[in-house]
Amino acid sequence: MSSCSKSYGLNTFFYSLVAKHKAHRQKTRKDQRKGTLKFPASDFIVNKEAKTCICPNGQEMMYHGDHFEINNKRYMRFKSYLKNCRACPLQSDCMKRPLKEHGRQVSFAVEGEDNVSYLDLMKRKIDSEQGRKNYSRRMWTIEPVFGNITSNKGTNKLSLRGKAKVTCQWMMHCIVHNIEKLWRYGDIESAMR
Repeated sequence: MSSCSKSYGLNTFFYSLVAKHKAHRQKTRKDQRKGTLKFPASDFIVNKEAKTCICPNGQEMMYHGDHFEINNKRYMRFKSYLKNCRACPLQSDCMKRPLKEHGRQVSFAVEGEDNVSYLDLMKRKIDSEQGRKNYSRRMWTIEPVFGNITSNKGTNKLSLRGKAKVTCQWMMHCIVHNIEKLWRYGDIESAMR
C-alpha cells in the first residue's frame, strides 16, 4: 500500500468524523425550528441545458446566472418572481422567512470539468502513473528542503499573521536555505554577479 493511499484513508476517516460531528450538531441545536418543513431544491423541476426551473406550484422561475460559488463549486441560481410568491398557496411551506423584496431562491450544482474541487483534481493527478513517479521523487527533491528549514533552522511555525507577511517570512527562510546551499556547495561570488 503506498503512502498516498494511506493518507487518503486518513482523509476519508477524518471527513467521516467531520460529517458525523455536523450531523450530531444539527440534531442538538437549540435554535433549530421544529415542524417547519420547507420544499428542498429536489422538489423543483430544473432543466440545466435550457436554464429553466419550475417551482412546486408550477410557476416558472427567473434564471439568475451560473456564476455563484459555494465551497469551490459553481452553482446556477433561480429566483421566483415576487408576484408569483405573493399569490402562491404553498408560500408558508416554501419560504423560510416572510416575503419581502424577492421570492424563493434555489440553486443547483453545475456539472462539468471546471466544477471539480481542487482536492479531487490533485487526487486524480497523484493517482496517475506519472503522478506516482513524480510523487516518489519528492523524497529526495523537496522533502529535504522542508526538513532543513523546519528541523535544522528550528522553524516549526511561522510567527507572523496575514497572507502577505507569512509569504514574506517564508521567502526569507527560503533565501537563508539557498544562501546556505551556495555557501556549502557552490561558488557564492559567481551567484552574486
